Amino acid sequence: MICFLSVKQVCKDQRQYYESLLVYSRKHLMLYPYHLSDFMIRGLRVTPFAYYHGMMKDIMSQEKSYDSLPNFTAADCKFLPNMKPSGLS
Repeated sequence: MICFLSVKQVCKDQRQYYESLLVYSRKHLMLYPYHLSDFMIRGLRVTPFAYYHGMMKDIMSQEKSYDSLPNFTAADCKFLPNMKPSGLS
């Protein structure tokens, strides 16, 4: 039997849950949670660029090298600044 629960059913404060998820993800150098981007961007106002900018700032302040990032996270960090809004050439 599969049971699907929403965040509201598990945690009383939905905002606090997503904030702690972002803190954990950033601390462990994880990819931006794109599957939750509706709430992350609208509710918390944390864009992928802001997320990776903060992550890179943390790495530099700890004097770690770029090589300390996992491969997929590093690729996402590198790709993100080159994105253009759709409709612009």
